[in-house]
Amino acid sequence: MHTERNYRILLTNILPIMLGTAIYAFGIHYFVIANELMEGGITGIALLLNYSLHWRPSWTTLAMNIPLFWAGYRFFTRSTLLYTILGTTSASFFLWVMEEFIRHGWIHPFYSPDDLLLAALYAGVTLGTGLGIVFRF
Repeated sequence: MHTERNYRILLTNILPIMLGTAIYAFGIHYFVIANELMEGGITGIALLLNYSLHWRPSWTTLAMNIPLFWAGYRFFTRSTLLYTILGTTSASFFLWVMEEFIRHGWIHPFYSPDDLLLAALYAGVTLGTGLGIVFRF
């Protein structure tokens, strides 16, 4: 019975969060970084550091979120904190995966210098879908 409960939590909460962060990371690399667009929050700071210093967003987002984990420890419930840590670490992991896919040439980003509005719309739909799934679960 205890194992059945663990599988239910895995299927209903953890896997959708990881799916959402994978979609989000795909959108960041495939649309946002490819067209040098911007995003808000910690990801936006990571993108600025990527554009100016060529720091990898996967590592900078993880490093910048560590102090926020401490704040979450003080203010969130235990389950909320664990889901927050899961979401941010899986987002960093999938950002790294996408970096590697692009570096090895397994995927080619959507570069559209003549139509940045289209790239921004695609990015908005992709990032919104990914974050919507994350926030839902």
